[in-house]
Amino acid sequence: MTMRFGAFTALDDVSIKVPAGSFHALLGENGAGKSTLVKCMMGFYHPTSGDMLVDGRQVAIASPRDASALGLGMVYQHFTLVPSLTGAENLVISREKVPGVIDWRKERAALAQFMERMPFKLPLDVKVAELAAGEKQKLEIIK
Repeated sequence: MTMRFGAFTALDDVSIKVPAGSFHALLGENGAGKSTLVKCMMGFYHPTSGDMLVDGRQVAIASPRDASALGLGMVYQHFTLVPSLTGAENLVISREKVPGVIDWRKERAALAQFMERMPFKLPLDVKVAELAAGEKQKLEIIK
């Protein structure tokens, strides 16, 4: 993948292979192209050239919604949680489709089942502002 902004080349023929179901951290110096690469993969930017394959087939990702539909996700460096809401509320409102009226009894039961499958436990009934930084990061990952 190559990404140019005018005469500036932010990504120069970059390749990365990420196995399905895996989690990775992208580290590097400021200006190395980390954010640009991920923004291309997630549909925020459209690369100047190159292809992206998902499950071995070429895909066009025009928007973050397209990336999500393909099962791609990203945990951003800065939290995107609403501090005045609980973990449960943040998880529900982050969905693509949120009902106009939320059945919290049903949502809490579904979230409890969901959390049983997660690799770590979090207090979803606590406001995000009261969570430790590590708990906020875990909530972002789960979201």
